[in-house]
Amino acid sequence: MKRLSIKKAALLLLLLSALVLLAGCTTPAESGTSSSQDTAVSNAVTAAPTPTATPETITLPVFSSEELAKYNGQDGNPAYVAVDGKVYDVSDVSVWKNGSHFGKFTAGQDLTEEIKALSPHGLSKLDSVPIVGLYEP
Repeated sequence: MKRLSIKKAALLLLLLSALVLLAGCTTPAESGTSSSQDTAVSNAVTAAPTPTATPETITLPVFSSEELAKYNGQDGNPAYVAVDGKVYDVSDVSVWKNGSHFGKFTAGQDLTEEIKALSPHGLSKLDSVPIVGLYEP
């Protein structure tokens, strides 16, 4: 019973400490017309550092049908498939073992039509697969 009370007291102390710290982060309103919340938000926005670096541009490789065919999941090669102009790395997907998907589909190809027309899950499974390039036949 005491152990539960000590845990509750420790949690309460932690919450109160957090509230005190948060209260110290706000700034009093500079004018009598705005609320302290508005001023705190305004100060937070103006106090943010101005970014000096520009974001890096990531360039993805472009695969032709001949280049894509090399990534069939055989002989230690990764397994890539193209769908809707994007190339996906399915090497780590268990149902693409050795570049074959249930013996119906083979990696190293554009499978746009097959996935859209025949796959029971459609494109949804590709959301968790890394995109490694673009496909231009």
